[in-house]
Amino acid sequence: MFQGNARVIKVTEGVYVARQFSLANMAMIEGSDGIIIIDSTASSDSALKVLEAFRNITDKPIKAIILTHFHPDHISGLNSILQSTNDHIDVYSHLLTKEELSKSLVTKQGTAKRTARQFGMLLPSTVLPDIVFTAVHPTYTYEEHLTVHIAGIKVELIHTPGETEDHTSIFLPEKNVLFPGDNLYESFPNIYPVRGEIRDVKQWISSLDHVRYLNVTYLAPSHITPVIGKE
Repeated sequence: MFQGNARVIKVTEGVYVARQFSLANMAMIEGSDGIIIIDSTASSDSALKVLEAFRNITDKPIKAIILTHFHPDHISGLNSILQSTNDHIDVYSHLLTKEELSKSLVTKQGTAKRTARQFGMLLPSTVLPDIVFTAVHPTYTYEEHLTVHIAGIKVELIHTPGETEDHTSIFLPEKNVLFPGDNLYESFPNIYPVRGEIRDVKQWISSLDHVRYLNVTYLAPSHITPVIGKE
């Protein structure tokens, strides 16, 4: 489905985004003695293909994986990444991520038909996304804001509820890069998906304002090509 246009984009020094390997992007931040992975695509297969592409850039060990939110196109390759090495890898997420994922799995059967309609999965021309559901067991969680240093890189995790209640935006202040996850698209925000879910508009706007005032130079959303340049 995606491999024809699959590529790794250099956003700035030490920051890379894998585009079109899967439904959602996966990113790598290269530090002094290791790398940080952001999200893990929609399946084991695509996650391992991205890792292989990243290994053409560096062979430094994975120190941490940060999950922006619980949606399966962002977390389903997690276990394959964790199992790809004997090294210990920390997993960071918001406090609500595991709970939100559990709730979504409970209602999965009931929303399956609506999801198929929303994404046109029943149309003969549609190629189904490579989504596989998986569990999440984070090593570290946070509530509103967390600053950590991983592989010599300062990383800020900011709770920015919008598309989901557990949504995390990731800010690299020393590189002036923001990963806004699914809170920012090329199109108008998906406030009321056909499959069900009602998203809080005021909360989403507040989250966008929060990260907008960071005044970053590099923007790496989860579903579009990175935007480079403050203007």
